[in-house]
Amino acid sequence: RKVQAPSLTCLYLLHHHDWERARPFAAGNGLRVLAGLVGDPNLYIRGQVVEMLHRLSNGYEGQFDWWDKPKDLEDPAQGDVLVHRRLLELHSTDFLKNCLLNIKGETFPEGSLMCLQLLAFWLSYVRHFWTKDGVLRLGQDVLDALKAHAARKDLATEEHELAEKLFEDFGRWPALEEFEDNGIKDVPAPAASHAEAPAPPPDPEALKEAGNKLFKQGDWAAAIDKYTAAIAAASSDGDGAAGANPKLAAYYGNRSAAHAKLSEAHFVAKEKRAEHFEACVADCDAALKSDATYVKALYRKANMLTTHALKQKDAEEKISLLRVAEVEVGKARDLAPSDETIATLGLKIREALMIADGP
Repeated sequence: RKVQAPSLTCLYLLHHHDWERARPFAAGNGLRVLAGLVGDPNLYIRGQVVEMLHRLSNGYEGQFDWWDKPKDLEDPAQGDVLVHRRLLELHSTDFLKNCLLNIKGETFPEGSLMCLQLLAFWLSYVRHFWTKDGVLRLGQDVLDALKAHAARKDLATEEHELAEKLFEDFGRWPALEEFEDNGIKDVPAPAASHAEAPAPPPDPEALKEAGNKLFKQGDWAAAIDKYTAAIAAASSDGDGAAGANPKLAAYYGNRSAAHAKLSEAHFVAKEKRAEHFEACVADCDAALKSDATYVKALYRKANMLTTHALKQKDAEEKISLLRVAEVEVGKARDLAPSDETIATLGLKIREALMIADGP
């Protein structure tokens, strides 16, 4: 049953040669789902998914031209803009990682070539439409994987030449350092419609579950919106005041987790990552105000402060952050004395303080 749904979806789309049937799938959440399945443990599923993505990438044999740019890519009312946006949004999924998984490791027959072709299409597309001055910088791990693949002696000529070309094209720019902006332009969310009457207040638990689903899909910004709505709906006065609902701590905690992800995401601008770090810590504090025994919030706050502290060049700032983290992890350890993860973080903080304090 685990393979039934993706298999049937791929079989349906593969056996229909009409772009109009595939368009709603691509404009919805279909591309994101397929991106996750490119790394599925079942190689048969991988093969179906990659073949489906190939068919989508060539617009069903020319029925749709990805290189025919809409007048305004930021206006969702412009025809196929949503389809283009969904293709760009693969940068916030495991698509790149999963393609490399097939290129470097075990895969289905011709899987490495097909995934290399998908990678070439997607990287070229993003660079063409969604970067400033046509510069798209890749991480060192991606460049190393392309270079190593191009150096293999057992590849067919087509695959060898494509790997070489990809490395030459994207290796001319410096590798992306940790927490640097890769150059992909931000895409504003579609404008909200003002024609519809306001909906009744939604169920906060339903909003939380919707946020959890988006979180698992890697759409952390959208997950934050859902958690924020859950916080507002759960509050007695609707403004998110802590203490109005016993489940508020969990909603704040979930939102802090999404902020934590975005604070470390390479596709987020550096200044925005700093904002997400601060928001994560603030949400942990809000969760603890609602429930002082919320161990996850204590641990996440301590972990985020530690991670941030270890990147500081200023010794006083580093020590100050580590001291706060030490207090928070101590509270977590008191509440969960047998938790090895918390104990490990506590040890990491103590060692960092010893080094920072000096002999």
